Amino acid sequence: VDCVQAYCARSNAKCDTIRVVRFNESETFGPVFGRYLGSQLWQGETYYMQVDAHTTFAKGWDDVLREDYALAPSKKAVFSHYPPSGPQKPELPKKDRHPWELSVGPCMCDAEFAEYGIIRVGAMRKYPMKETVNNCKAGSEGCLHIPRYAPFIGAGFVFAHASFVKEVPFD
Repeated sequence: VDCVQAYCARSNAKCDTIRVVRFNESETFGPVFGRYLGSQLWQGETYYMQVDAHTTFAKGWDDVLREDYALAPSKKAVFSHYPPSGPQKPELPKKDRHPWELSVGPCMCDAEFAEYGIIRVGAMRKYPMKETVNNCKAGSEGCLHIPRYAPFIGAGFVFAHASFVKEVPFD
């Protein structure tokens, strides 16, 4: 099934916003090269997002992402995590949500040198999604909850201002 063709067959599809690079598996050089090619499809959009193909999105994910991005204390924040692996065709959620919706993704906060001097980034799963600042109790008036800082990014999911594409290009 050609997903782009299936999407464009819908009456409300916005096909003019889709750009695709296609090639056979035998012609690829792995995911890093594919991510580089994806970054080259940028045409001046405000944001840049890179996501693994196995990702399943929750309803309203884009609104939640934009709201959280607006809370970040930097104009050049980078949101990143390892998306959870799941079935390619997940079952419809029971009671309007998948069990993983609105749960916390892993924080990119650990790293070590692996074979050949390659840095392997690790993740920590249990941490608050947002931290409370301004020395106030969570839930009290005037509290500011901002997205957590992390020292590394994971290539499975990256969302940033599009200046990221120019200022931190793939090499």
